[in-house]
Amino acid sequence: MSSMNSESQADKLAEEGLSQVKSGDTDEGIQSLLKSADLYAQDSNFNEQTKQLLRVAEIYKLTNQLDQALGTYRTLIGILEQVHDKDVHIRVLSNMGLIHAMQGQFADARDYFTKALSKAEQLGNKKYIAQQWGNIGSVYRDLNEHDKALENYSKALPIYEELDDKEGTADQSTNIAYIYVMVSNLEEALCWYKKALPLYNELNNMEKAAFTQQNITHIESLLAQTPKRS
Repeated sequence: MSSMNSESQADKLAEEGLSQVKSGDTDEGIQSLLKSADLYAQDSNFNEQTKQLLRVAEIYKLTNQLDQALGTYRTLIGILEQVHDKDVHIRVLSNMGLIHAMQGQFADARDYFTKALSKAEQLGNKKYIAQQWGNIGSVYRDLNEHDKALENYSKALPIYEELDDKEGTADQSTNIAYIYVMVSNLEEALCWYKKALPLYNELNNMEKAAFTQQNITHIESLLAQTPKRS
């Protein structure tokens, strides 16, 4: 098969795979995307190979096939040196960290987030850096290492504020609030939830705004029942 015919067939399989996934035929769609990725690889088109494998990994993740998603991400790690796109490398490492965290494998999750952070710092991408500090903070949160969780969330927060990223700022504020809930410092938690709420309202993120308001109301109710210190 000539290179042109091979690429044409790969393009066709990629389109077919996406169509199959959209129609609910997930397994067939994945197989079409994998065949497409193989054809691109044969022509040393590593950018397109990467694109199709990223799609496959995301489908596996969305359908809760986490081991298959990890396997696909591991395959991607092996070819990313051929792809001069550091953004992709960071995304792959970060997603591997998220899956390990979902599986309760916190040491592995932290390792992948730390690797993603290192890549983000090399790239100088502040948003990616903030995301990884936040991810590492959440690993420590799940390990009940409250001080370390706060330390990492507090590294992420000022970066989001500097970028005027309102959602990132609000999310880190609620993360910090939750740690204060975990250590029973309700007054401090309330302050952080109240910092996040107007940002969610401004973003018209009604789901997060409603959840944050529920937390505020609940904490205010608890504080109202607490005897005042003399």
